[in-house]
Amino acid sequence: MVASFVVTCVCADAVDAANLINKDKKKYDVEIACEGATTKVTIAPNGTQEGGIESGCEIRIAKQTKMLISTGKNAVIKGGVLREE
Repeated sequence: MVASFVVTCVCADAVDAANLINKDKKKYDVEIACEGATTKVTIAPNGTQEGGIESGCEIRIAKQTKMLISTGKNAVIKGGVLREE
């Protein structure tokens, strides 16, 4: 089964872009919302997507609530839960 997440962004400079890190052994469908546009990506088991999630973006996986990304933080999936680290 594939879980999905949603992300929304009030984007800043690409320098502040966060990584999406999957520490689980299954893939996830992730939704990233930024500046009015929503992108859907799939992250592989134990995979990392470098950059692409800017400060202020919103992220969602599965039926979890949206999470806003803060400057200097990464979005990490561990144990099926999305959080900032």
